[in-house]
Amino acid sequence: MTDQVFEHALERYCGDCALLLNPQGVILHANPAVLSLMEVDSLQAVLGARWLDWWESPERETAFEALTRALGGEPQRFKGFAYTFRRTPKWWDTQMIPLDSAEHPPRQLLVLARDVTELHVRQQQIQELNTWLEQRVEQRTQESMRANYQLNNALQEIRDLYDNAPCGYFSLSAQGRFVAVNLTAQQWLGRQQDDMVGKLDFRALLAPVDLP
Repeated sequence: MTDQVFEHALERYCGDCALLLNPQGVILHANPAVLSLMEVDSLQAVLGARWLDWWESPERETAFEALTRALGGEPQRFKGFAYTFRRTPKWWDTQMIPLDSAEHPPRQLLVLARDVTELHVRQQQIQELNTWLEQRVEQRTQESMRANYQLNNALQEIRDLYDNAPCGYFSLSAQGRFVAVNLTAQQWLGRQQDDMVGKLDFRALLAPVDLP
């Protein structure tokens, strides 16, 4: 039965590493794809080896935990980093499937490992780009806040100069109503801004003889 399952895995996952492990984690069978993906010269260099020896810390601990759980009858999947036999760094999406799961522990485990290095690198690049964009947005936000603060200070200074000028300043609409008036003019006229802006016509302050 296990041979049939392994043969089916060879057909379905011919482009991935397919391994058959015993309960001790020793590799019993391996498909030809292992040669190119793991950069090994012959399958004889793989058969009889301990699968955990393919991993280094901290991925080794993750692989050991997955192996332990799979031997308990739970299918496992994890993504981790490991070198090939020629020390090429790669990322692997690994599945572990217990065979003969009615037995405890299973007599054999099917391991399917897919090389996802290119996908992982792209995801890292996207993450780095997102981080850079977030930093740029934060930087531009801080710059905008500083610019707004400086602009508000400048406007306040201009407003103070306008209000406290030694002469009265006011602006009129086309209809002759006050739209702005400084404090000096308010004091001279004895009126408040709220009583003048948008409400008062400047002609109301003129003597009848001065009206046009």
